Amino acid sequence: MLNKSLLAATLLAVSATPVMADQSPDWNSIQVSYAKSEYKNDSFMGYEPEGLILNCTLALSRNIFTSFQMTSAGDDTKSDFVNSEIDSDSKSISIGFYSPVNEKTDWFTSIGYTKDSSEFGGDNSNIKSDGYVLRVGAKSMIYPGIELNWSVVHQDIETDGIETGEAETGYELGSQINFTSKVDLGVGYSSINNIDTISLGFRYRF
Repeated sequence: MLNKSLLAATLLAVSATPVMADQSPDWNSIQVSYAKSEYKNDSFMGYEPEGLILNCTLALSRNIFTSFQMTSAGDDTKSDFVNSEIDSDSKSISIGFYSPVNEKTDWFTSIGYTKDSSEFGGDNSNIKSDGYVLRVGAKSMIYPGIELNWSVVHQDIETDGIETGEAETGYELGSQINFTSKVDLGVGYSSINNIDTISLGFRYRF
């Protein structure tokens, strides 16, 4: 199970009362989050990496945005596949289009490239993967100071240059709670490719 203290913090964040409010979703921000994942496939069952996520989003024009994300996580794991520490690092960059549905809601779509590297401590082996990621979703100010976002995610990843043969589709959910005119508390949950991830962090808007 995912870390109980992180789940409790998430519930506390969702129930908190914001002190500042924006009228429309934000597209210029940088966010740092603590994240914990749970693998559900047979080979990595029981692997629960945790680490940090850095995400930056920038509006290039009225309707075009770009985003960059870095993730660093690891765990000591025992499974049918490995019996050693695993450290994973990933980077992704994307460009997308967004447009208002109304004054409080924007829909968006993006396409990006992602690259991952996993190191196994027991035998110093390394697995690399890369591919493209498509997203379609929306961001909405459902209440003054509270932004919700969701997206459907489709990814096609190759591992060490070998196509796995199956593209994966999942989803992401998140909420940002405005505490000041520039700083938010963010919570998130995603389920993609048999990996569930929950995150908690702070976002700075600029």
